[in-house]
Amino acid sequence: MAGDAIFVADADSGLITDVNRKATELVGRRAPETVGRHLLSLHPVDEGGLYAELVKNNYSALPSDTPLYVQHSSGRRIPVEISSAILAHGDRRLLLAIFRDITRRMKIEEELRKAERLRTASLLAGGIAHDFNNLLTAIQANVSMAQQEAADSGTIGKRLQGIEEAVDRARGMTRQLLSFAKGGRPVSKPVRLGAIIRDSAAFVLQGSGVKCDWEIAADLWPVNGDADQISQVISNIVINASQALQGSGVCRIRGENVTVGEGDRLDLPPGRYIRIDIRDEGPGISEDKLDRIFEPFYTTKPQGTGLGLSSAQAIVRQHEGRIRVESRAGEGTTFSVFLPAVPGLPAENGAEGGEGDLKGAGRILVMDDEAMIRDTAANLLDFFGYEVDTAADGETAVRMYKEALAGARPYAAVILDLTVSGGMGGKEAARLLREIDPGARIIVSSGYHTDPVMASPREYGFDGAVAKPYRMDELGKAVRAVLSGRA
Repeated sequence: MAGDAIFVADADSGLITDVNRKATELVGRRAPETVGRHLLSLHPVDEGGLYAELVKNNYSALPSDTPLYVQHSSGRRIPVEISSAILAHGDRRLLLAIFRDITRRMKIEEELRKAERLRTASLLAGGIAHDFNNLLTAIQANVSMAQQEAADSGTIGKRLQGIEEAVDRARGMTRQLLSFAKGGRPVSKPVRLGAIIRDSAAFVLQGSGVKCDWEIAADLWPVNGDADQISQVISNIVINASQALQGSGVCRIRGENVTVGEGDRLDLPPGRYIRIDIRDEGPGISEDKLDRIFEPFYTTKPQGTGLGLSSAQAIVRQHEGRIRVESRAGEGTTFSVFLPAVPGLPAENGAEGGEGDLKGAGRILVMDDEAMIRDTAANLLDFFGYEVDTAADGETAVRMYKEALAGARPYAAVILDLTVSGGMGGKEAARLLREIDPGARIIVSSGYHTDPVMASPREYGFDGAVAKPYRMDELGKAVRAVLSGRA
């Protein structure tokens, strides 16, 4: 009780006769300024009707569905929980009213509600992205085959190329949705960042009054990372810059190669890094807020979720990099992203340069719970020269593989969908296949590209992975790599 505000008042007149120290802190007035006031003066004036009734009844009948507030002398409204009792004092009746400041509790409850909304949104985003990836797989694969058939038609070829570019854009967006929904380890490979930086920023700023001023080194070193997750980092920071500029101004983006040495104050191991600076000339961030901008759910924007910068920082740390921020009030803000560089991109293998070089032979078993995906994969693999059988779930795939192994024509490879609705998925099926045939060549396929299985397939019993939606050449290369032992 000593930690709560206590007001003692005449039960009949409603005039305050005594207060404790917490009460003076709650209302922002000294005891002599508070004693003698009416209890109604503690509450917001614009809700006088509600509080007049409460005071009249000595706070004995409090509403269960209406938050109650005390008005601080500064004008700030403070949420409170009120309990009361009537005490006899000679021939007088005194009201003992205890006001508990519940600001922190309400903030925690709101953050829990935000977390629940986020969880619901994450589940929804993940489901939508997964189903959308299945659709994109069919579209992308059929466009790839149509390009092969229309190779001699310049006009049709250009239109198909435009469709494929649009699907690639949609694929990147669904992967960002899945990154938001599930997090997870990055699916890393050597990538060059110049185009990723430009495309991500341009996409975010299209239609706004904010322009980009680029200065990206032509010889920017490659990094080992997940292109879609890095794109999300750039997008989130550029969105932050655009909001700081309030839709008008210049966002300056610089990309350069840097070498971090011993003793540098960057909290990074010595080595070669890509540094990406994203600067706005907005109002800046005050020092008291600068330390909190990467906290989940912390935001200074009325419509913000407080997730953009926290997710960007998480992704960069997963890539063994760092984000620094420098800001001064009235002078703008600069976010600097440091990502470890790799010596160089692997040399292109001419033997795998195009679809025509990916021809093969042998029986392939494709398991997926979506008939559309089974048909699409079968058509693609048939184009490459493989004989294809399909299964709708893991149980069926294991049975078919076992029967083929006992016969004269076993399967050369198996492609397993990771997640099967209402049936055995890829992980369990792969485990059973290994028991039947330790030498089985198994590829995992999924629209959930952030699942750790997709990042490290060998750790889960697979020989390779192909993420949905896949292009014709991506599926062909994945099968060829597994069959040749190069996965």
